[in-house]
Amino acid sequence: MEKITAKNFRNIFLRPTSVLTITVLTAAILLLSIFTGSGYSKSAGPIPLSTTFTQSDIRGSEQSGSSEQSDEWQSVQMKVTAYCPCSKCCGSSADGITASNHRIEAGDTFAAADRKYPFGTKMIIPGYDNGRLVEVLDRGGAITGNHIDVFFPTHEQARQWGVKYINVSIKLKTQL
Repeated sequence: MEKITAKNFRNIFLRPTSVLTITVLTAAILLLSIFTGSGYSKSAGPIPLSTTFTQSDIRGSEQSGSSEQSDEWQSVQMKVTAYCPCSKCCGSSADGITASNHRIEAGDTFAAADRKYPFGTKMIIPGYDNGRLVEVLDRGGAITGNHIDVFFPTHEQARQWGVKYINVSIKLKTQL
């Protein structure tokens, strides 16, 4: 094995075999993360990409009023963007009515999500509406997979939110 010095560092690590080895190892780590459902952060250590927990694990969530539904929640890492009811955000469909036929009123907070989250699905989105429960009441053409769009009353507030990648708590709708 060659001794690594500042002069030969580039020659050693940029060889085709070295580049191939690094690429294969990176792909293997990525596949293991996907199959095990976790990632890794140097500062935080292992990071679960999806976690299921009960309602008692969430502080400040609603109290269960029905004994017929499960109170399980799932934490999913999501891309969270924002929109408002203006024509820049909603295009020609900016009529103040969501895809679930909800008429937008002052003070409303809700999310647009992929069809895998039915209308009425409850979510807790850290940093949005003081961590209160919000419902999925809208859809969006660019909102697919683990991407949600949170509603703000003004375009400036939506722009200030920007794009965030955060763990969103989603109430599972399973019958007992």
